[in-house]
Amino acid sequence: MAIKISKQWAIDMSKETIERIIKKLKEALEKNVNIRRSKTLDAWKVEVKKLRLLELKEQDEKG
Repeated sequence: MAIKISKQWAIDMSKETIERIIKKLKEALEKNVNIRRSKTLDAWKVEVKKLRLLELKEQDEKG
């Protein structure tokens, strides 16, 4: 699965954030979650925001 991310958007993200996104996508693929493929970067940004919100929610529940 190839994901294209614009150079500027990638620069704006920390290495940890990018690794977290990749980890979440891999987990979703392993669980056979249907990840909608999109040709637009905005759609990926929305998906990443959703993943981030879920992650923050999980942290709130734990901590």
